[in-house]
Amino acid sequence: MNWFICGLIVSSAILSLNSQASVIDIDSSMRKLEHDLQADIGVYYESKGQSYSYNSSKRFPFCSSFKFLVSAATLKNETDKSLQEIVKYTSKDIAGYSPYTKKNIKKGMSVIELVEAVHFSDSTATNLLLKRLGGLNEMNYFAKSMGDNKFIISDFETKLNVTKRGQVNNTTTPKSISSALKNILEGNFLSVPRKTLFKKFMIKNDSGLSRIRSAIGKDEVAGDKTGTCNSYTLNDVAFIENKKNEYSFVSIFIYGKHKRRKIGEKYISYIAKLLLDDAGSR
Repeated sequence: MNWFICGLIVSSAILSLNSQASVIDIDSSMRKLEHDLQADIGVYYESKGQSYSYNSSKRFPFCSSFKFLVSAATLKNETDKSLQEIVKYTSKDIAGYSPYTKKNIKKGMSVIELVEAVHFSDSTATNLLLKRLGGLNEMNYFAKSMGDNKFIISDFETKLNVTKRGQVNNTTTPKSISSALKNILEGNFLSVPRKTLFKKFMIKNDSGLSRIRSAIGKDEVAGDKTGTCNSYTLNDVAFIENKKNEYSFVSIFIYGKHKRRKIGEKYISYIAKLLLDDAGSR
């Protein structure tokens, strides 16, 4: 299907989330998108007491989007002093996409540097911090303590990126992972200084500029963590903050058969625009 035509279809579906009829129309638009992309789509959106769900309780591979949970868990678990500790590793530890750790094999990286690298999807930094937290079972515990009760991690990078339909391992749901992000930013999981640092890293990451963040208004600020297991498994988890310092939370997950990553990213962007325009978030 011509992508620009698809965009027009999505844009024409903009209605108010305040009515049941609107939800039905948006659901219809989502089903149309799933058909065009030959994909499963999961969406959760929450803002100012309103919410929208589409397959929000369905499991999807989280790919790299879970890495903000690793960041938050580490910021919770470490002292100011231990965040400055240098972590040593070798070339044998390098896994997949690791631009920051690969450059620093000789000198190592501090824990706080690894935390920042995780937000940029550095796979080796993720593995090092997962092991420092106590392993995969501990990460499952931390995720649940943040509010993601559906989170299951069973593998380290890069094995966790292997996906198949119906899998349970290395998955979560759009609603659960959004709940975790909400609890991190609005709850008491992190102290105020650590929360500020976490938020800074989420905003600094620029890998999601063509996904949810492409839909935000000019007076809004957003931070996100993207995930891409392969060309047809993409997701994005984001917060959006308006000038009144009010948060909105959006999670969009796609598992499909298409072979072009940019098509999936455009679908995420259009879905985000549909939701944000629809809810009058400007």
